[in-house]
Amino acid sequence: MTNSNDEKLIHSSDFEEEVIELRDYWNVVRRHQRSIGLTTFLIVLLATFIVFSMQPIYKSTVTLLIETEDAKVVSIEEVYAGGQQSIEYLNTQFEVIKSQALARKVIEVLDLTRHPYFLPELDESGNEVSWRSTLMKVFPESVTTWFESRPESGIKTSAEFSPQELRTRELLEEFAAMMSVEPVRKTQLVQINFEASDNNLAALMANEMAQVYINDQLDARLEMTSQANSWLSERLSTIREKLKIAEAALQSYKEREELIEAGGVTGLISIQLQELNQDLIRVQRTLSSLEAARLQIRQVKSDQYQSYLSIPAVLKDSLVSELIQDESEAMQALQSLSQRYGYKHPQIISAKAALGTASKALKKHVLSVVNGIERQYQLARSAEASAQKALANTRQELTKITRKEHQLGILEREVVANRQLYDLFLNRIKETTESIGIDQANARIVDPALPAIKPVKPKKGLIILIAAFLGLGFGVLLAFLFEHLDNTLKTAIDIEERLKLAVLGVLPKVVDKDGNLWNRVKIDSHSNFSEGIRTIRTGVILSRLDNPHKTVMVTSCLPGEGKTVVASNTAINLSEMHKVLLIDADLRKPSIGPLFGLEPDAMGLAELLSRQENASSVIHRYGQSKLYIMPSGRIPQNPLDLISSTAFKRMLDKLADHFDHIIIDTPPVLPVSDSRLIATLVSGVIFVMRADSTPIPIINDGLNRLRQADAHIIGGVLNQFNAERHAQYGGYAYAGGYYAEGYGQDYSEKS
Repeated sequence: MTNSNDEKLIHSSDFEEEVIELRDYWNVVRRHQRSIGLTTFLIVLLATFIVFSMQPIYKSTVTLLIETEDAKVVSIEEVYAGGQQSIEYLNTQFEVIKSQALARKVIEVLDLTRHPYFLPELDESGNEVSWRSTLMKVFPESVTTWFESRPESGIKTSAEFSPQELRTRELLEEFAAMMSVEPVRKTQLVQINFEASDNNLAALMANEMAQVYINDQLDARLEMTSQANSWLSERLSTIREKLKIAEAALQSYKEREELIEAGGVTGLISIQLQELNQDLIRVQRTLSSLEAARLQIRQVKSDQYQSYLSIPAVLKDSLVSELIQDESEAMQALQSLSQRYGYKHPQIISAKAALGTASKALKKHVLSVVNGIERQYQLARSAEASAQKALANTRQELTKITRKEHQLGILEREVVANRQLYDLFLNRIKETTESIGIDQANARIVDPALPAIKPVKPKKGLIILIAAFLGLGFGVLLAFLFEHLDNTLKTAIDIEERLKLAVLGVLPKVVDKDGNLWNRVKIDSHSNFSEGIRTIRTGVILSRLDNPHKTVMVTSCLPGEGKTVVASNTAINLSEMHKVLLIDADLRKPSIGPLFGLEPDAMGLAELLSRQENASSVIHRYGQSKLYIMPSGRIPQNPLDLISSTAFKRMLDKLADHFDHIIIDTPPVLPVSDSRLIATLVSGVIFVMRADSTPIPIINDGLNRLRQADAHIIGGVLNQFNAERHAQYGGYAYAGGYYAEGYGQDYSEKS
């Protein structure tokens, strides 16, 4: 259960981080929405101006049908390929339409070099206005001469062409830019388009291009027909002679080699070779079995004929089997009679004689069979040698016949090939001869081009819409760029996360009726600014409950960040409950005295430290409140010496016995080192930072200098915070007064 909950928490955290990141992106867009909108508006306005100042372009289209069926006019490739058209034919025709050769013909037919549409722009002197003439005016003659013609390169430059050729080439480029060819999918139709600001000219050029293409096809087919007829006539006589020579060679070879029926002879020899091969196999099988029997016979001694009976080749003889049976019967008869008669009994004697006769006959025949196997073996050897010789002779004869037949096939194919080529050329020359003068174009106009009524360019609505999207994207990009480059403090969260500093309060930016920044010491107690000061007071008190801060220094990194206003108002707010002394320790640019209505030459801190005055004469009570003011006094020549003296420390120790809190306004940290010296003598430091002003690296530098002096920094105050602007940082405010709207109070600024 615990693991499941942990997983849920992890997933939830990941989701929240993602949502926060997306919200940050959205807040960046919201903060810069005015600049984004202005950028988009300017780009759209510029695009609109450009679009409506552009010349309208009209488009005219002529539709051609290009047939891919075979024509009578043939090239040499079509002669050998049988006139077959490839699938690339249409693509080839599209490129022909785009060729400069056809473009030149259209230019010549329509005399476009003199057409007002293509005439170059002339200046007041009647000279052509072009990039070359502009280059001649802007740059010295030496530069333009080097640019126009560089003879050392070996390349022919524009300066070496005639004006007419240059004009024609420029016109060809304009012509190609105006024309486009679009095939209609899955058809033999092609559309030739021309775009121009003159709709009549666009239609005229489209129709003329189609007609020039058709005429060019007719001229090309006629020329090709004439060339093909001439070439075919020359080749036909050569092929005829080759055919005669091939036929004569074939007939001579047949007669010389007697191969009138070569195919039948080859078949008979093949059958004979197959039979001889089968006979050889049979002889070899017989020889193998005889050789095995012969080997078994040689292993038996000649006087032991009965041992031959174990040889399978001997037992196969039918007479041997009968003799063995006779001997066995004679032996059984002798054994039967010997049980009843003595060995001298006539029947016993007769039975022994019969047994001897049977044994002799068996032995004789077995030996005869053994001798016969040896003879058969020798005969089989002879038969094998004879069969192998006959087979080898037959193979040699077949090889000879095959070679002759192969050569015969070569001669026959040569004759067939020459005869087919001769027939093909003969038919083609007849076709081309008949087709001269009656050729038809393989293309025709399906729909002629008409002058367009509405322009196709520019597409004003689309261009303006694209410009709006581009402007919006560019504006958003600039917004994120500015946001990335802006490294100033914007919210209290930045103080906590980027400076690792506690936030004492956030003070709003307050202006007077004239729009100037507020520089007084007190405003409406119900204002957001007063609420912010009270938050600072609470933060200072709560930062040390057991041992409250007696001496608190207020400083900043740079001048103009509002440290004096924060120090004064914090002292005023603390004086509502405690006895407070406000000291102006900025002995270089003091401002506390005039802020509270004291005379400019009023005695103060400088006179007290230099022992020109006592404490009672330099401390002034502010009205009937518990707030006492010690101005800076006259500006001394050596402010740092006074601050670093022991008199300053003794003064603070004595004053701490008479006041509950001492608020010290000090110079900025970075310009001078007075604040770092005072920071070592006070119990706490309030660091004031101006929103959207001071860069964070500079603030860190100031904080590091205070920390090096072992200063106790209570926290930071974000001053001059623009609530309306930064409400888009997620919709949160950071001063306590900003949350009071929910309680029905009106905390609007009263300047």
